[in-house]
Amino acid sequence: MNDQEFLAAAEALSVPLSDEQAALFNRYEALLRTWCGRVRLVSRGDRDRIRERHFIDSLRVTPFLPRGKISLLDLGSGAGFPGVPVKIARPEVKVVLLESARMKGLFLNHLAGELSLDGLSVLTERAEAACERAGHRGRYDIVTARAVGSLPDLWRLSSGFLNKDGELLAMKGPGALREMEEFGRDGPDVSVESMAPGSRHRNTLLVRVSARRE
Repeated sequence: MNDQEFLAAAEALSVPLSDEQAALFNRYEALLRTWCGRVRLVSRGDRDRIRERHFIDSLRVTPFLPRGKISLLDLGSGAGFPGVPVKIARPEVKVVLLESARMKGLFLNHLAGELSLDGLSVLTERAEAACERAGHRGRYDIVTARAVGSLPDLWRLSSGFLNKDGELLAMKGPGALREMEEFGRDGPDVSVESMAPGSRHRNTLLVRVSARRE
């Protein structure tokens, strides 16, 4: 996917990118390629399709985010997906990248320093511990997750981070419909929307799980 194709694909998602934002994605891609020799950030088969398989796929969540200055925690961020593409596309969003793996955390910290995006930070810690901290528990409007665990497990890990009106936005494949049934009758409010009908992308569904506070 060349530069023009990438910009057109983002535009088709209603996520127009400026020249400055496009340059940030180029820098991001270069850093990913450099670090892939040290740590497994993307699969070997995806290294020549980073823009399509990871950047554009991550940007699919952006139109579903609330408008304005919101706080977002990217659970199990890995190589920064979808949190960093969201941050580039929506600079006003405060993004925390949560990743427990040490080497991936090192990459994310290096990436955050290189991109110099205000309001982008990294937390290298397990979700179970991080959500108990005063600075993180109940503090986020949105938790995102891409290709990380089953929906019940994601909800268990993310619900403690959300404020009373917060939502988990999980990017999932068709198997999510089966996972939704595992919540049962007394589970949280769950809805599903198509992000890319007819797409070849792995993540075609966006599952919203809403926090409920009595």
